[in-house]
Amino acid sequence: MYFQSPSRAQYRRERKLGEGVFGTVYKVTDCKTKSPYVLKIVPLPSCSSTERMHAKNEVDILKHAGVHHNIIAHHESWFSHDKELCILMELSLI
Repeated sequence: MYFQSPSRAQYRRERKLGEGVFGTVYKVTDCKTKSPYVLKIVPLPSCSSTERMHAKNEVDILKHAGVHHNIIAHHESWFSHDKELCILMELSLI
């Protein structure tokens, strides 16, 4: 399965890493650079468009959190089919 972000990057799903109350997390690979990432998919089926935008704005704050050894870097986020919030993050190897 492949995911495409608004930046036109395409990611190949490698495997499911976990699942929780707020979504499912997959290890993905950038098809062009071969770099590994984590993609969290948060279903938002019953949210209004305003609520979806508030959720995305909340996630976008991570972009400005700065570099810190206790914070996983946020790379990109987008809505897939208007029903899922996709959050692309660095893959931590620890």
